[in-house]
Amino acid sequence: MTNEQRIARIAIDNNIITELKAVELLDNGEGYKIPLHTLSAWKKIGKEKGLDYRIRENESGIPCRLWKKRTNKDSKTEFFLAKCFLFTEKQIEIYNE
Repeated sequence: MTNEQRIARIAIDNNIITELKAVELLDNGEGYKIPLHTLSAWKKIGKEKGLDYRIRENESGIPCRLWKKRTNKDSKTEFFLAKCFLFTEKQIEIYNE
């Protein structure tokens, strides 16, 4: 299962999107449009818009495990499931220092 598929399943299970919409997005190669992301993904989205996002005060994400890539001591690439948290757009805000 890919990260996009894992996120889609979590979005469906948490009533963020319907299963029909998730299948449509994944089948069209638009899994990135599922409105549920890690903070680092939200920051990347914000950077593309010239914005900096942060998590709203007192918000907590949905815990999950997503695939992450790392290079081991032998310079071989390996993948592992890393614990992370997913947030909806309602849980983030524009951050201005």
